[in-house]
Amino acid sequence: MYYSFVILNACLVYQFWWHTCVGYYRRRNHHRSLEVAQQREREWELIKPKEEEYGEEDYGDEDAAAEAGGEASGDGGDAEEDE
Repeated sequence: MYYSFVILNACLVYQFWWHTCVGYYRRRNHHRSLEVAQQREREWELIKPKEEEYGEEDYGDEDAAAEAGGEASGDGGDAEEDE
């Protein structure tokens, strides 16, 4: 009877400290868990903004802007252009 009591107490002490130590770190790092990450992914799928399609749109005369920038610099352009 005494040995059963000692083993039972040892198991209870082990369980107490395991839940105290491991439970503390599980609660402390819960925001990093896989379950939270999966939940955030599901929420993001519901609220994410619609992706815009970018096609062959004209954003202005880029060639003219590049030429005007090269002429305005006054150094004659790149080294390749000088050759």
